[in-house]
Amino acid sequence: MVPDSRKRHAGGEPYRAYRCETKHRYGTDACELPRSYRAEVVEGATWDFISGLLADPEELLAGLDAFIE
Repeated sequence: MVPDSRKRHAGGEPYRAYRCETKHRYGTDACELPRSYRAEVVEGATWDFISGLLADPEELLAGLDAFIE
């Protein structure tokens, strides 16, 4: 996924999204993902996930230790 930003109309707020680079380069048959994801939704979900991990440092350390092993 790569960031993408476009203006809806002159002087308007940009539309921010993440799109599949593979689909953009090679066409719709190259990737099953939807055309794009709104940046607000993706960034909100990402922040919720990360802040959930950081809320319990002990669990985070246990997960990192397991990953390293």
